Amino acid sequence: MSSDNPDTTGISKSKLYMLRCLIAMAHADGVFHDDEHEYIENMMDKLELSENQISVLREDMANPQKTEELFFQIEEPKFRGQVVYFARLMAFKDGVVEPSEDDLLKRLHGSSVENLDMEEIRANVKKSVEEEMTEYDIKMEGDQPTKDGENITFFHWFDETNE
Repeated sequence: MSSDNPDTTGISKSKLYMLRCLIAMAHADGVFHDDEHEYIENMMDKLELSENQISVLREDMANPQKTEELFFQIEEPKFRGQVVYFARLMAFKDGVVEPSEDDLLKRLHGSSVENLDMEEIRANVKKSVEEEMTEYDIKMEGDQPTKDGENITFFHWFDETNE
């Protein structure tokens, strides 16, 4: 199996490449520390990896890969964001964040947000707010005070009850 073409068993391609990025991050300072190795092994133990995926990850542990090249193989946006989070944990795992690790973290963060469609995000937020406001308005309409069978605003109701 080629490491660029994971088989159909095991975890998704995005998850696999997320793990591969973390392993590459562990190598960023030039030393793959025992605690970093243990951290990766614990993650691997918790996942249903295929034999081929385990092979790829073990090969990466033995031979450093380029994080940025692996990162762009992560197709699912949520995993791109997670790799930045986990890479930060990995960088701090040995107790020292080397300048090379810090630089890599900054590049990963930049890469994770550079392809975001900000207009789509704004539109989704606007739509969500409108939906929540509509639900709120509907709820409030049921609780709205009335006068002579007609709905009145809370301000009118409050003013009239204080006269």
